[in-house]
Amino acid sequence: AVVLKPYTPVKATQSEFRCLGRSSKIGAMLLPAQVKAAGKNLLASPVRLVCEPGNGALSGLTGKGSLVKRTPETAAWIWNGQSAAFTIQSRMSADYDGLCWYEITLTPKQPVELNSLRLEIPRRAETARYIHTANFTWGSQISRGIPEIGGKWSDKFMPYAWLGDEGRGL
Repeated sequence: AVVLKPYTPVKATQSEFRCLGRSSKIGAMLLPAQVKAAGKNLLASPVRLVCEPGNGALSGLTGKGSLVKRTPETAAWIWNGQSAAFTIQSRMSADYDGLCWYEITLTPKQPVELNSLRLEIPRRAETARYIHTANFTWGSQISRGIPEIGGKWSDKFMPYAWLGDEGRGL
């Protein structure tokens, strides 16, 4: 594989990767702790996984990540850890075109009853004016302004979601 122009090679370390003029700091479970694009931070706080009721199922989260692959086209990390209720393994790859692929496995240490498991992406309002989602059907797609839908968005599983403004996106 080769890096196609006008893209540039992925630059990766244990705790950060850069591509397309964007830098992403890697946090717990390899989720973004902060993303900076076009000179602005995109996140109000780190992206996190939340379970409800959970009863502290993700409390006491500890773990360690490592960079396991680095080429000009892609970088890959693995993170192993645990929380009060789960053993957790997370894998992430980042490609030179900006695509990031995550696989997070939660293995319960004992029976855990959950009503919901969600990914929270706390965006800064000034850099998250628009949303576009798709779940591979024409009927479940949304493309609108965030203020026009009340400032927040929530839905069932969506394999693709883009949040951004005129100059940057995530």
